[in-house]
Amino acid sequence: MNTYKHPVSDLTGGTFDVSLLTVNNGVFEVLATNGDTHLGGEDFDKRLVAHLAKAFEKKTGLKLDPARDKSGISRLRREVDCVYVCTHTHTHTHTHTQVRYLPTAP
Repeated sequence: MNTYKHPVSDLTGGTFDVSLLTVNNGVFEVLATNGDTHLGGEDFDKRLVAHLAKAFEKKTGLKLDPARDKSGISRLRREVDCVYVCTHTHTHTHTHTQVRYLPTAP
């Protein structure tokens, strides 16, 4: 008789939820669950976009200003959404965005 405890995290739907499950002979039981409604969704997307904008600036020397560079920020948001969807079916993912739009130099 093998009993296993598994933490399960879920970062979808605008929240970050964590549950602790036991599996005993193929039977799943939820021991505990909790979530943070202020983490995930839009907050998570904003942080990823900010991280990618910094990486873009470091690599190119060009700064993406969200107030002025709406096209560049929009492209980053689409890539974040794409990666997010891919992580539901893959253990890892890689994306490459072709830059057709460059921000105005400061």
